[in-house]
Amino acid sequence: MFTPSGLELRHLRAFIAVAEALNFGRAARSLHLTQPSLSRQIRQLERLLGTQLFARDSHSVSMTAAGNALLPHARLVLADLDTAVSAVRDAAGEAAVLVRQLWEPIARMCEADAEFSRIRSELERIYAHYPPPDSVEIRPVNAGGVPGVELRPARRTGLTIVYLHGGGMVFGSAYGYRGLAGRLAVAADATAIVPDYRLAPEHPFPAGLDDAVRTYEWVCERGTDPDDIVLVGDSTGGALVLSTLLRIAASGGQMPRSAILLCPAAGHVAQQDDSAELSWEQRLYLRTTAAYLGADRTQWERDDPITADLTGLPPLLVQIASGDIHSHRTRTLVERATACGVDITLETYAAEEHVFHAFWSILPDADEAMERAGTFAKSTDKRK
Repeated sequence: MFTPSGLELRHLRAFIAVAEALNFGRAARSLHLTQPSLSRQIRQLERLLGTQLFARDSHSVSMTAAGNALLPHARLVLADLDTAVSAVRDAAGEAAVLVRQLWEPIARMCEADAEFSRIRSELERIYAHYPPPDSVEIRPVNAGGVPGVELRPARRTGLTIVYLHGGGMVFGSAYGYRGLAGRLAVAADATAIVPDYRLAPEHPFPAGLDDAVRTYEWVCERGTDPDDIVLVGDSTGGALVLSTLLRIAASGGQMPRSAILLCPAAGHVAQQDDSAELSWEQRLYLRTTAAYLGADRTQWERDDPITADLTGLPPLLVQIASGDIHSHRTRTLVERATACGVDITLETYAAEEHVFHAFWSILPDADEAMERAGTFAKSTDKRK
């Protein structure tokens, strides 16, 4: 049984097409529909409204009084909708331009091989533009000796997110990433712990990994069941999540509920003879990788997620941008995890920016990705 609440835009588009053509065949062709399909939509609309809109016979189609009354209003509704869609698309385009403009100072610094300290300061300035949602309370925390912040949304369950920020293991801070982690905490109805793990080159591998593992252990020690913990990381933080999981497995610890990787940067950009052919993002990634791993990389081999055995990892959600420089290696990682029997989900978004999620407040795709990540965190159960 049809009700007025079942009225859809396709019904109005079908009605306007027939009203303008007064011919079901021509109207169907203009909408790329079959004539029977168009006729069904018109009949559905008439049943929804409880009145006949067209008078039909074998030779002609004409409007009834009800049809003539509906036509100007239907046109107005669709015109308003088209205007709204155009406005949204324009706003999305402007937001994408704004994001590119925000990254321009970083690009110039990287092309000039600026000191890490200058890049750190500029990144923190960018992060300051995007605070967490207003409902999120921010507290300092000492996670077993690792400083950081705790983000507590107004509505939360017993779920805890351990968020490992990106930045090539050289940049970023817990406070700087409070906006992104806070948005995810709201989407997941969870408390989020963001550790300020030690950064290279002052503290090369394995300092950052040691801090990440210690933070996870501290969350467990304070009474949170691992089944209520989700590890999350963006960019190199995503790779750090995987290395943390491998450390937990190697020590015989209990795995968390699940893990979420946002545009993970796992694996290395191949060194080329002509470094000028590399993008600034690739050049920066080479610099940060060298700073983090140092000259002796033998110890890293055990914790490298690209070459390690990933068997036994909890369910993983991986989100990437279609234009991300790391997307190819991420797909390779997904294939490897799948071959190891990991329950892994890959989502690709039509975005150019690496870790586009950071701009959730202005990019609709980023906000949708945050919502989907939050849903995954709440619904996934590693025991199933």
